[in-house]
Amino acid sequence: KLQDRNPGLFILGLTATPRDRIDHHTFKLFDCEANDPTFAYTFEEAVDHAPPYLCEFEVLKVRTKFQLEGIHGQALSEADKRRLLAEGKDIEDVDFEGTELERKVTNSGTNGLIVREFMEECRKDPSGTLPGKSIIFAISKAHARRIEELFDRLYPEHAGKLARVIVSEDPRVYGKGGLLDQFKHQDMPRVAISVDMLDTGVDILDVVNLVFAKPVYSFVKFWQMIGRGTRLLDASPARRKPWCPEKDKFLIIDCWGNF
Repeated sequence: KLQDRNPGLFILGLTATPRDRIDHHTFKLFDCEANDPTFAYTFEEAVDHAPPYLCEFEVLKVRTKFQLEGIHGQALSEADKRRLLAEGKDIEDVDFEGTELERKVTNSGTNGLIVREFMEECRKDPSGTLPGKSIIFAISKAHARRIEELFDRLYPEHAGKLARVIVSEDPRVYGKGGLLDQFKHQDMPRVAISVDMLDTGVDILDVVNLVFAKPVYSFVKFWQMIGRGTRLLDASPARRKPWCPEKDKFLIIDCWGNF
């Protein structure tokens, strides 16, 4: 309509994550047929560029109790789906708080497996003993707290320091010296356990591990979450952190068969 009134007007849309849903259709808005953008620069091109613009990743798939029992990423009950829809929530961005799935995950022994597998397989700092900066995407705030408790119990020598829950409701997260600032700029915490807050829009260059401890319904959001690890380190070695002097790739540990 803008172009009808102003024939000389051009509309330029820039996005890393185009959508093709009926009510959020990036391609249709810009008259791009067959979901084909006017110009595309792919993740692979950004990684292969010399010098690279983004960091490559590798994936470790953890076979959790839920996968073995056949409870996969789409296992939200119909009753829970109807309730979420009635509350006006998008199924792609599910809030798992209070669902049957959340209760099963929070109360299961699977979380201990995830924590131990992470500590064994994660990309570590130069000492080879502690994980580099890592984000664990939890299914709910209760789930995040449960994972934090497990880190403290299984690794008591680092209790209260190594892994911390970072969620938007916690006032300790914000400001200089807050938990997010500590995660970005200080040695500890090394592991941020988060629900939604660190999924998108956060740039922490030295993140070398991402853990998907939850199912992700949205393909767009999934790639936005992966983007938290794709950032390259500062070109100047002098400005890099002691816990991450080099970063050639990052690791994704997928506990829910999202890939």
